[in-house]
Amino acid sequence: MKLVSALAILVGCVAVAGQVLAERTSTRLTREKTSDQLFSFTIKVERVKQKGAGDLLEFNVKVKSENSGGHIKDARLSGYLEVLNEEQQLISSCHVQSTGRDGELSFSFRVAAKYAEQSRFVFGETDPSLAEHGQGRYYWFYLKDFVESK
Repeated sequence: MKLVSALAILVGCVAVAGQVLAERTSTRLTREKTSDQLFSFTIKVERVKQKGAGDLLEFNVKVKSENSGGHIKDARLSGYLEVLNEEQQLISSCHVQSTGRDGELSFSFRVAAKYAEQSRFVFGETDPSLAEHGQGRYYWFYLKDFVESK
């Protein structure tokens, strides 16, 4: 009986330790905070006019690794865009394809200026096995935070 109790306690401890290891972090990027010990972000925005589409904002987001000499090699990292209106209703969402150059990832996308207020870009791990267990490291920013006033 003591062996069964000890085994049950051990299994419980392992289950709790496994839950502690399941970590999900979410870091908001702002103009003042665009890096941490793992990644640094360069976010540039340009206003453009497109016939028939009105005022657009073109975003260029570059991500560098702080740990590996600036090189990013992990294929599980990707970008995701969520476009919301003023009432915070989802208008559109999609993965943003990255391009790699000189060891950094670069993401480019355009959004109608009228949707910049509530919309956001997310960079993070896309490994489904991590997401299923509530794990992963994510960085995000509201588009409006990087748009210059007119």
